[in-house]
Amino acid sequence: MKTRIKKVVLHHFRGATGASTIEFNTQKPIVLIFGENGSGKSSIIDGIDMVCNSNYGSIAFRSSTKPNQHLPAIGAKLGDVAIELSTGDKSWTATLGSKGVIVSEADRPPRVNILRRSQLLRLVETTPGERYKEFRQFLDVESVEASEATLIQAEKDAKSRLETALKLHSQALEYLKTSFESENHRQGDTADIEQWAADRVSSSVADLSTQKEALQTAVNRISTLRTRQVTTFTNLGRMA
Repeated sequence: MKTRIKKVVLHHFRGATGASTIEFNTQKPIVLIFGENGSGKSSIIDGIDMVCNSNYGSIAFRSSTKPNQHLPAIGAKLGDVAIELSTGDKSWTATLGSKGVIVSEADRPPRVNILRRSQLLRLVETTPGERYKEFRQFLDVESVEASEATLIQAEKDAKSRLETALKLHSQALEYLKTSFESENHRQGDTADIEQWAADRVSSSVADLSTQKEALQTAVNRISTLRTRQVTTFTNLGRMA
C-alpha cells in the first residue's frame, strides 16, 4: 500500500511567517493545490521536498539565491525553520543547519518525486529515449521491464528452436531425397519423396506385423512340441 502524506506544517519557512498547517485527504487518489502567484503553493511542495529528499526545493534551481538566506521567512533566523510531515502513523521533522537539511527521525521518510517546470520543458523538448529516462523516476516500471526482458528472451529462444527445427527438417529431407533416388534411380520432387517415405513407413509396419505373427506362431509350435516331448518321456519312464 502506498504511503500518503496526511499533514504538513511549515514553521518560518519561506512565506510562512508563523506556523502554517496544510492537511490532505488521504482517501483521495489526487490532491490539487491551486492559488494565485505568491500564495504559497511552491512553499508547500518545497517543504515536502525538504523533509522527504533533504533538498532545498525550487530555490536550489535559482543561481542568484542562497538557501540559508532565502528559505527562512522574513524576520526569522535559520534555526527557526522547521518542516513537520506526517502520514498518520509516522511523522518527520526537517530543520536547516549551516551544512544543509537535517531530518531528525531515524526512519526514512516516504519517497517523493517532484516534477518541476524545468523538467516538464525538458520532457517536451527531449528525445523519446531521454523522456523515458526522466519518467522512470516517477513510475514503477521494474515489473514492466522484467516482463519485457522475459518476452525478449522468449523470442530469442523461439527463434533458436525454429532455426534448429528448420535445419533438422532440411537434413531429413536431404536424407529422404538420397534414399529415394538410390532406390528409384530417378529424381523426384518433395511431394513424391514424402509420399514415398510415407508408403515405406506403412509398408515397414505391415511387414513387421507379419513377421511378428509368424514368430509368434513358431514360438507357439515350439512350446507345443516341448510339452509333447515331456509327456512322451514321462510315459516312457512309467513303461520302463
